[in-house]
Amino acid sequence: MVKTKHKSKKIGFCTLDGAKCINPIVKLLFKHIPMSIRSNQTPNQFFKVLTSLAIQKLSIHSIQSPGSNIPSENSLHHNLKKIDIGQLETVNHLMFAEQVKPFIIPGKKYSFAIDVTDDPYYGEKKGDYVVGGKRKASTNRFFSYATCYLIDGKRKFTIGVIPKSKNLSLIDYVITFIKIIDELGVKVKVLCADREFYTHAVMSCLQSAKIPFIVPVKVQGKRMKKLLKVQKSCCLEYVMSPQGKKPLRLDIAVCVNYLKGKKGKNGLEIHAFSVSGFTDPKKVSKMYERRFSIESSYRIRNTSKPRTSSKKPHVRYLYTIISFIIQNYWVTLQWKYFVIRQKGPKIIDEDKFRFEQVDTVFQLLHNG
Repeated sequence: MVKTKHKSKKIGFCTLDGAKCINPIVKLLFKHIPMSIRSNQTPNQFFKVLTSLAIQKLSIHSIQSPGSNIPSENSLHHNLKKIDIGQLETVNHLMFAEQVKPFIIPGKKYSFAIDVTDDPYYGEKKGDYVVGGKRKASTNRFFSYATCYLIDGKRKFTIGVIPKSKNLSLIDYVITFIKIIDELGVKVKVLCADREFYTHAVMSCLQSAKIPFIVPVKVQGKRMKKLLKVQKSCCLEYVMSPQGKKPLRLDIAVCVNYLKGKKGKNGLEIHAFSVSGFTDPKKVSKMYERRFSIESSYRIRNTSKPRTSSKKPHVRYLYTIISFIIQNYWVTLQWKYFVIRQKGPKIIDEDKFRFEQVDTVFQLLHNG
């Protein structure tokens, strides 16, 4: 149980208990992921345990305690086998939409960010969902996920998570996320994407859809390197013409900063972005910086998912979805219960309900 108490002119008295917090998440999972369980264990219990595992960062192997009514480890593993990864790909954005829609305005323009997050994998490189990547955490094999976020000031909501596979390309993820945004009934103020998405196919798709975007340029080839030899911020034109593809004209915003000893460095710091709908390089750079706020989402996700060494992609994917659902719900709780009462824009009293406190609120494993 978490209690907050402040002076009445700022913020009221609020009590949150585990049931109030965990039940909406369990209901969401139960509604969108049908489970057929032939035992004393119910689908509600199944998702309740998985949610609790995520919050407490425990594995299925470590949850049993004498006298508890928690389903057995074998029972949980048996029911996890029934999860269909294709179904999760179909319904994940519907669950996120239910969380997000009460907090957004139909027809309003919002910022969006697309990125890729990796979960280290240490098994054999086989299967469609094990992908290679830059080495980190002592491996270059991963279960990877393309993610899309809606950013509204300081609020960041996950609206879609798709597992990367050998059967899908980057353009497939972008097209899917555009459809998800359309289904939310909102418009795109700007779509920021990671440098990995700087490809002919993605740039062409975004231009055709007339979506304002900012994507960092991959500085490759003599033409691009020569183009970026500038002394001040400017906007340039560049033609991307990979072999066998139609030439594509791009607007490049180049932001130049004089370091002057900043970060222990001197000289020029040059950042180049492929853009559409923007002409001010400094503004482009600042807008893209906000995208990096989603990096905190990845750090939080790593503190709110069950421990597992499973090599099964559907298990990893389900755990990832649950983690992002918990994170979204934490954001909604902050904006529902911890807004400082004052004139002007809403401000969250962030110290009153930090994500670290979620563990306390959600302690349900040994309470039935």
